[in-house]
Amino acid sequence: LKLFLKSKSVKNGSMSEVENDFKYGQKNHLWRKAVLPTTTVGQGQIQNIYCIVDFSGSVNKDLVFTFLGKVIDLCAELNYTNVVVYGLGDNKITLPKEITGRMLKTKGKDVVLSQTWDFIQGQNPGIGGTNFALATPEILQIRKKQRDAVYLVFGDAKWGIGETSPLKDDLGERLCDRICMLLYYEPDKISEF
Repeated sequence: LKLFLKSKSVKNGSMSEVENDFKYGQKNHLWRKAVLPTTTVGQGQIQNIYCIVDFSGSVNKDLVFTFLGKVIDLCAELNYTNVVVYGLGDNKITLPKEITGRMLKTKGKDVVLSQTWDFIQGQNPGIGGTNFALATPEILQIRKKQRDAVYLVFGDAKWGIGETSPLKDDLGERLCDRICMLLYYEPDKISEF
C-alpha cells in the first residue's frame, strides 16, 4: 500500500498546511537592508485518496478500521490532502465521507473511524454482494475534477468476475493504473472460495 501511494503522490498536498512560497516584507526599506524574507503558508495541490470499501454483508469491521487507519497514516506521511471513503454494496454506492486532518486533530482517529463506519452503514448500501458498476460513474466524475486522485478498493474478494470487470472495461487501462485493490481473506473460511 505504501509503495503504491508513494509512487502516485505528487508530494504537494497536505492534511493541514504547507509552506510553499517566499515573500518579502515592507519593500520600501530595501535600501536600508531592513527587510527579511518570510514564508507564506498556503494549501498545496489537492490530491485525495478515494477509498471504495466493500460494505456487503460479509465485510469485517475490524479489518476495515485497520485498513482506513493505515490509509490515514500514509495520507499524512506522504502529503496527500484528504481521505474520502465510499461504501459499496449490491444496490448502491454511498455518499462519501471525507476525513480531514482537522477532524483527526480534534476528534482522534478512533472516533473519526467509528463515525465513518456509522455514516456509511446508515445509508444501507446492500448486503447481497458488491456491484462495481455503481462505482465507475463516481470514479469518472472524480477524475474530471482531480486528475491526480488515487483510488483504493478494499474488500473480501468474494466477488464474481462479472462484478469486478466494470472497473477495467468502463474505466480503461490508464485510469486503472491509479486503482489499487486490497483484498483480505479469513483462513477459516477459505473453503467458501
